[in-house]
Amino acid sequence: MISVTLREILIAKPALESLSSIKLPIKTSYHISKLIRLLNHEINEFEDYRVKLVKKIGVDDGNGMITIPEDKKDEFGKQMDELLENTVDINLNPISLSLLADHTEMTPSELSTMLPFIDDNL
Repeated sequence: MISVTLREILIAKPALESLSSIKLPIKTSYHISKLIRLLNHEINEFEDYRVKLVKKIGVDDGNGMITIPEDKKDEFGKQMDELLENTVDINLNPISLSLLADHTEMTPSELSTMLPFIDDNL
C-alpha cells in the first residue's frame, strides 16, 4: 500500500509517465501501468473538485470564462492547499528501485519526484 498526498501524485505524474515510454521487463511495465491508472483516477477526482470549486467561487466574465475574483483568491488557494494535502491510499506496492536500476536512467530531480512511489531496498 502506498500512502501519498494529492500534491505528491501531481508532482510525480510526469516522471512516472516518462517511465511508461521506456521498455522495461514485463512485470515492471505492468506495475507502472497499473500505478499510473490508479493515480489518474485520483487526479481525475481532484480535477472534478477543482472545477466545482472554480464554479462555486469564480465569476463568469460574460465570455464563458470563469475567473476567481481578487478578493476570493486567498479562499480558493486555501481550499486547494487543503485538498492537495489530503492523503490517498493507493492499493499497490511501491515500485522496486532494483527493478528500475538496470533498465533506465533518470535525473535526480525526476527520481526525487517519484520517491513516494519507490521502494529503495536494493
